[in-house]
Amino acid sequence: MQSASMSTSGMAAEDRRRVFTMRRALEQWGGPEGQTSVGMSGVDPRRFRGVVRFLEAYAAGQDADVRERPVNVPLPVFVRRCVDDLKAMYAAVWGIAR
Repeated sequence: MQSASMSTSGMAAEDRRRVFTMRRALEQWGGPEGQTSVGMSGVDPRRFRGVVRFLEAYAAGQDADVRERPVNVPLPVFVRRCVDDLKAMYAAVWGIAR
Protein backbone atom coordinates (compact mmCIF):
# COMPACT_ATOMS: atom_id res chain seq x y z
CA MET A 1 0.00 0.00 0.00
CA GLN A 2 2.97 2.32 0.15
CA SER A 3 3.48 2.43 -3.59
CA ALA A 4 2.07 5.59 -5.17
CA SER A 5 1.48 3.66 -8.38
CA MET A 6 -0.89 1.15 -6.78
CA SER A 7 -4.42 1.46 -8.12
CA THR A 8 -7.36 2.17 -5.87
CA SER A 9 -8.83 -1.24 -6.68
CA GLY A 10 -5.51 -2.85 -5.71
CA MET A 11 -5.58 -1.01 -2.40
CA ALA A 12 -9.17 -2.09 -1.80
CA ALA A 13 -8.33 -5.72 -2.50
CA GLU A 14 -5.38 -5.52 -0.10
CA ASP A 15 -7.59 -3.97 2.58
CA ARG A 16 -10.12 -6.80 2.22
CA ARG A 17 -7.35 -9.41 2.48
CA ARG A 18 -5.98 -7.71 5.57
CA VAL A 19 -9.43 -7.72 7.21
CA PHE A 20 -9.80 -11.43 6.40
CA THR A 21 -6.40 -12.15 7.95
CA MET A 22 -7.21 -10.10 11.05
CA ARG A 23 -10.57 -11.81 11.49
CA ARG A 24 -8.95 -15.23 11.25
CA ALA A 25 -6.37 -14.23 13.85
CA LEU A 26 -9.12 -12.96 16.14
CA GLU A 27 -10.97 -16.27 15.82
CA GLN A 28 -7.81 -18.30 16.38
CA TRP A 29 -6.37 -16.43 19.32
CA GLY A 30 -9.34 -14.65 20.82
CA GLY A 31 -11.95 -17.29 20.16
CA PRO A 32 -15.38 -16.57 18.73
CA GLU A 33 -16.62 -15.49 22.16
CA GLY A 34 -13.43 -13.68 23.16
CA GLN A 35 -13.72 -10.52 25.16
CA THR A 36 -13.26 -7.74 22.64
CA SER A 37 -15.12 -4.58 21.70
CA VAL A 38 -16.05 -6.04 18.32
CA GLY A 39 -19.81 -6.14 17.86
CA MET A 40 -21.09 -2.55 17.92
CA SER A 41 -22.47 -2.83 14.39
CA GLY A 42 -24.13 -6.19 14.94
CA VAL A 43 -22.36 -7.57 11.86
CA ASP A 44 -20.79 -10.99 12.24
CA PRO A 45 -16.99 -10.64 11.88
CA ARG A 46 -17.14 -13.26 9.12
CA ARG A 47 -18.90 -10.56 7.05
CA PHE A 48 -16.28 -7.86 7.61
CA ARG A 49 -14.89 -8.14 4.07
CA GLY A 50 -18.36 -7.22 2.87
CA VAL A 51 -18.38 -4.36 5.37
CA VAL A 52 -15.13 -3.08 3.87
CA ARG A 53 -16.73 -3.13 0.40
CA PHE A 54 -19.74 -1.29 1.81
CA LEU A 55 -17.55 1.35 3.47
CA GLU A 56 -15.53 1.82 0.27
CA ALA A 57 -18.71 2.40 -1.72
CA TYR A 58 -20.08 4.75 0.95
CA ALA A 59 -16.84 6.74 1.01
CA ALA A 60 -16.92 6.99 -2.79
CA GLY A 61 -20.37 8.56 -2.60
CA GLN A 62 -22.18 5.56 -4.05
CA ASP A 63 -25.59 4.43 -2.85
CA ALA A 64 -24.38 1.77 -0.41
CA ASP A 65 -26.03 -0.36 2.23
CA VAL A 66 -25.77 -3.88 3.67
CA ARG A 67 -28.47 -6.28 4.72
CA GLU A 68 -27.16 -6.38 8.29
CA ARG A 69 -28.06 -2.75 8.98
CA PRO A 70 -31.17 -2.62 11.16
CA VAL A 71 -33.91 -0.51 9.59
CA ASN A 72 -34.14 1.69 12.69
CA VAL A 73 -30.43 2.63 12.60
CA PRO A 74 -29.60 5.63 10.39
CA LEU A 75 -26.94 4.95 7.77
CA PRO A 76 -24.33 7.39 9.21
CA VAL A 77 -24.68 5.81 12.65
CA PHE A 78 -24.27 2.33 11.17
CA VAL A 79 -21.19 3.46 9.24
CA ARG A 80 -19.65 4.72 12.48
CA ARG A 81 -20.40 1.43 14.23
CA CYS A 82 -18.82 -0.55 11.38
CA VAL A 83 -15.69 1.58 11.51
CA ASP A 84 -15.55 1.13 15.29
CA ASP A 85 -15.84 -2.65 14.85
CA LEU A 86 -12.97 -2.73 12.37
CA LYS A 87 -10.82 -0.61 14.68
CA ALA A 88 -11.70 -2.85 17.64
CA MET A 89 -10.78 -5.94 15.64
CA TYR A 90 -7.40 -4.48 14.68
CA ALA A 91 -6.76 -3.42 18.30
CA ALA A 92 -7.76 -6.82 19.67
CA VAL A 93 -5.53 -8.73 17.25
CA TRP A 94 -2.65 -6.33 17.84
CA GLY A 95 -3.03 -6.79 21.60
CA ILE A 96 -3.23 -10.59 21.29
CA ALA A 97 -0.20 -10.77 19.00
CA ARG A 98 2.03 -8.67 21.26
